[in-house]
Amino acid sequence: MKNRSLVLVILCLTLSGVNAQMHQGKRFNDCPNNGSKNCLIDDLSTEQKEKLKAEKVKFMGETQDEKNKLGELKAKIRTLSTSEPIDQKQIKKTLEEMNSIHASLEKKRIRHQQTMKSFLSDEQVILFESKAQRRSKGEYARQKKGMRHDQRHQGQMGQGHKRKHHGGQGKMQQQNKSMMSDELKEQMKASHLAMKKSMQPLENKLAELNAQLKSQTTGKNIDLKKIDNIIDQKASVRLEMAQIKSDMMLDMRGQLTDEQKIWFDSRHSKHRARMN
Repeated sequence: MKNRSLVLVILCLTLSGVNAQMHQGKRFNDCPNNGSKNCLIDDLSTEQKEKLKAEKVKFMGETQDEKNKLGELKAKIRTLSTSEPIDQKQIKKTLEEMNSIHASLEKKRIRHQQTMKSFLSDEQVILFESKAQRRSKGEYARQKKGMRHDQRHQGQMGQGHKRKHHGGQGKMQQQNKSMMSDELKEQMKASHLAMKKSMQPLENKLAELNAQLKSQTTGKNIDLKKIDNIIDQKASVRLEMAQIKSDMMLDMRGQLTDEQKIWFDSRHSKHRARMN
């Protein structure tokens, strides 16, 4: 019994030590990027850890105001898009301001990552970029999934949810049918298809620019002027896409009665909350 107890104590202490080391590794070996996920680069020295941590804190401080402003502008867009009369000039101006902030944050993120790379050895940079590419692919997949969800959401608005659903979605289907005439559903479906047609070349262009940016930001020595130019091109494409979507939404909303507008605004407010 004593031997068994002694073995259990040793096992518990060993496991506790392993867990502590893993926790410490996750806490100190943060991936050198602006996200919160851990990347666990091997063989970081104490000096490297301190430099990476300081740079990460600096970057978060430098970008917090812009992130806060972005949140305010998103709320402003919701207000402008649902307050009569609709002020399209202000909506366009707000979209441009949001787009400018997105571009600014992306440029700062690239510079932050390059500073982080400067603290790493060549081997560590390769590991970092490999993991960063996997994260980028995951993020791109999430964005595409969100875009498909957004388009599916718009299509369902126009089609009246022809597919069968259960529970709350079934009730929503019945509400959609009672809220919109067949003619209005067809008009919304046509608007949705027109938007998809307009968006496709822009989505392709954005994918090309993202591939160029990935290539230009590989390694420690990069051309920031070229990178800024690519980011500015991306911003231009994103703004055009945002304006197309906004115009379509306002056009759809303009065809509704006051009662339908209340329902429409509620639906899209919940949808935007899920997407954000």
